[in-house]
Amino acid sequence: MTQPVRRAAIVSPLRTAVGKFGGALSNLSAGDLGATTIKSMLERTGILAELLRKAHHRDARYGLETMCIGGGQGFAAIFERA
Repeated sequence: MTQPVRRAAIVSPLRTAVGKFGGALSNLSAGDLGATTIKSMLERTGILAELLRKAHHRDARYGLETMCIGGGQGFAAIFERA
């Protein structure tokens, strides 16, 4: 028997740094700036810890997390329990 899909909305108001053209952030790629924002959001919300706890509870080997980060961008990750 499959369980119904539950939808969740997580609000963690973060954004990438804003700089000026040729300024201090010019040597960073958009991917690096986005990765910093995603890392901070994962740390603040505890999503990763909850995902791993549920995987352990269900004796699952893998966990999947997807997030919409706005502006048509998204993030998806698959985690494997050791």
